Amino acid sequence: IMLFVKKVIIYTLLTLSSFALPKKVVLGTFLIPRYVQSSTKGEFIEIVKKIEKELGIEIEIRVLPAKRAVQAFNIGEIDGYFPSLDYYNEKLDINKTRAFYYKKDFLFHRIGDSPNIDNKKICLTSGYAYSKKVLKNKTLNFIHAKEQSNCLMMLSRKRVDGFISEGPSGLTALKKLALRNIKMSPNLISSMDVYFAIKKGKDGQAIAKEFSRAIDKLKRSGELEKIFSDANRDLKRTISKTTMN
Repeated sequence: IMLFVKKVIIYTLLTLSSFALPKKVVLGTFLIPRYVQSSTKGEFIEIVKKIEKELGIEIEIRVLPAKRAVQAFNIGEIDGYFPSLDYYNEKLDINKTRAFYYKKDFLFHRIGDSPNIDNKKICLTSGYAYSKKVLKNKTLNFIHAKEQSNCLMMLSRKRVDGFISEGPSGLTALKKLALRNIKMSPNLISSMDVYFAIKKGKDGQAIAKEFSRAIDKLKRSGELEKIFSDANRDLKRTISKTTMN
């Protein structure tokens, strides 16, 4: 009996150790107005820092171009990346965390133009994720630009008819450019879960599980909502103002 108990204890310890959380996790990300301003600033970065503190591990953040961040993850240079959406991972075997945000896309258009999205030349930001509903709309002609600011400038100069962007980040870019002839339509185009994409395997399972636990705790405590309070307030104010007009 004692031998059997010892075997059970050893097996349990080995199992737990195989799923132990690494002491350091390397995550990739890319610049997004307001959400990822640098490796130390932005709402998404703030979430990572809170997860780091909750789990008691070191998390290194590498800011890369959007496509490069996904590529670095795919070839195993980093343990995970954020923000991630199903758009990037349909054919990949990965571990996902709980959603920590919901990407809500809206149409930005010139003041005086129709907010109807169909039959238009639309600017999209290269490397950013968009819903199938948008991408499979056969009436649209897509133009891609490196940054949101480029899309907004093209829209202002009448080189495109519209720009599809996540609400708060698009509004932040618009405010920074101080363009007076563009506004955001209040009509939601699409909404997608945003999460951390984590590598496959046992280490990846452990990371995703513990990240999810930390995200759930942030949700229950109200800290997650607090992090995005300014962004949500700006979005609601813009929608309310546009609807009233």
